[in-house]
Amino acid sequence: MPERALRELSGICERIRQNFEAKDAARERALVLAREVIRNSANAIRAVHRAEFEDAMGLMDQSAGLLREVDGALKDHPDVYYAGFVHDSQKEHAEAHITYALIRGEPLPDPDEIKVG
Repeated sequence: MPERALRELSGICERIRQNFEAKDAARERALVLAREVIRNSANAIRAVHRAEFEDAMGLMDQSAGLLREVDGALKDHPDVYYAGFVHDSQKEHAEAHITYALIRGEPLPDPDEIKVG
């Protein structure tokens, strides 16, 4: 293979490797955040059942911030964003808000307000 072709191939391989590394780092960061959203949501639901409404709201607010971080981490990687784990964390976040609203007799949250699909 000619020297020029090897250099071109090497450059292409390097760009692909960098892309995979960036995607992997974004996925790993988002996975950690999504797990924290799920944990906070479960704890918020428990707090609601104990009538610890301020604690529940604090946990849900934290989760909202974490979901924004997930969005930022994966903005350049829609294939990872739609892999399923982000949707799962959004469902848990929505469940916490719905439980809070039902127990408190408040209107159900609008998906756009709590930023879930």
